[in-house]
Amino acid sequence: MKTAIYMRVGNKEQLNSPNQENRIPTPEELAADGYEVLTLPKKKAWLYIRHSVPMNDTLQAKAIADLESFAKEIGYEVIGSTVLIGSQQESIAELTRFVNTEPPAQGADAILIQNSTAISRKYDEVKEIYDAISDKGVDLLFRDGGEEMFEDEAPSMSMGGGMI
Repeated sequence: MKTAIYMRVGNKEQLNSPNQENRIPTPEELAADGYEVLTLPKKKAWLYIRHSVPMNDTLQAKAIADLESFAKEIGYEVIGSTVLIGSQQESIAELTRFVNTEPPAQGADAILIQNSTAISRKYDEVKEIYDAISDKGVDLLFRDGGEEMFEDEAPSMSMGGGMI
């Protein structure tokens, strides 16, 4: 029996290259050649969107599509989403409820959020949620890369128009 481990290394152009010597076979092509193809399951992501005021269906769909696109870019399968229209306090309560569910965030490996202000404009409040989610083994990832500011102990960035 032949076994192949498919690990995509490279870019899309290499997969579809007309130059056959540099072309990487797809999992389907490997299976057709008699290989047993094993693929790792995708990590699961939950999308979280908060707005302080109601938004129309078009804007809401765009916000969800943007986070779905981000999830796919970084290799996650979207398993669900939450769209909250409410205050920062409501956002903190919702994410705290998520953290305390078993398993956290309905089995997600990560919660994807547009940016930290979807939680709060206060560094300490966001850091508390970030730490609580991380302690449960779930990654909290921000579309804008904002999770980097929570990996250091001292805040070094401003949030929402003023230094915290």
